[in-house]
Amino acid sequence: MGGKVWSTSEDKFLIENYHKMKIREIATILPRSFFSVHHRAQYLGLVGVKAQLYGWTEEKTQFLVDNYPQMSAPKIGRALGLSYPSVSGKAHKLGLHKPKGWARGKQIYKGRPTWTEPEIEILRQFYSTMPNKELAEMLPKHSEASIIYKATDLGIYKDENYRRGVNAALAQHACKQNQINAEERRPSRELLMHLYNDCKLTLREIGKHLGVCHHTIKSWFDFYGIEILGREASMIRGLEGAYRRGLVKRPTRPEQRLIDIINKYKLPLKYTGNKSFWIETVNPDFVDINGNKICIEVFGDYWHDQLLNANVRYADTEKAKRETLKKYGWKCIVLWESALMTKNGEEYALKLLEKGGIKCHLVGK
Repeated sequence: MGGKVWSTSEDKFLIENYHKMKIREIATILPRSFFSVHHRAQYLGLVGVKAQLYGWTEEKTQFLVDNYPQMSAPKIGRALGLSYPSVSGKAHKLGLHKPKGWARGKQIYKGRPTWTEPEIEILRQFYSTMPNKELAEMLPKHSEASIIYKATDLGIYKDENYRRGVNAALAQHACKQNQINAEERRPSRELLMHLYNDCKLTLREIGKHLGVCHHTIKSWFDFYGIEILGREASMIRGLEGAYRRGLVKRPTRPEQRLIDIINKYKLPLKYTGNKSFWIETVNPDFVDINGNKICIEVFGDYWHDQLLNANVRYADTEKAKRETLKKYGWKCIVLWESALMTKNGEEYALKLLEKGGIKCHLVGK
């Protein structure tokens, strides 16, 4: 078995300095690799000793209990030589809370009012279909964040039709009949930070409560400069990379919605979004099968709208695709996901297709 044997002097140096020095510093002096020092420390039973010295001792726990009501978590962390997440996590485990009216800087902690049975009944009845702002007016004792936090505990989420309606309102260009400023729908930075950091909700869970998709939540995080941490950031980067490389499952949900409409009305369109047909660098989602140079693109708001996502490449925008198709005499009809996936999405799609030259029967005609 390979590896350099540990000498008695090296073991003695490790025992004397393991709780005083960092592992990398010890590895540099001996010299040994980081993993060699770490494994030797485990063999000698030193890992538990270091955890007792630098972890939560009874004295540190008592200091936290005594001072948490009047000191902020960062100050306690500096006093104990521990990180802010370690202090806040330990306080949560111990069930410690700030007293009502306690303030640090501009943040005022008013405590958490108790939920009564009538209030919970109102929440169950109206949360799925009513905006959080209106619910907060009905329940004056509770903030929007408190309402969302309680709904999470009860397992209540926004209704799918409600979420689609908000998505449609956010996309001004996709639904001209309901032109609503996107900024009016964007929640405050403080609310997003509270839901993400304090309530520990994922982007997808925040989206369910605010009535939008998690891609829109990410665009709001980018707008406010809020950092997305850990595994969730890696997952989002992987999803974006998969989309750019064409690895996203086809057809997508919006594309499948249009396929259902095509089959229902027997429209002369063929699905080509599976890379089966190209016009230079453009792979249209649908093409006319009657010989007309007409193609249809189904755009997801997050992937193609630079107003919602600043990282969208110019080549993926509506303007760039129309310019490329125009060079070859093709006419492009663009359907936006936020409008197509609404209750009136079928009527929206048929009207645009009729206007673009596809023969079909309008709803209600």
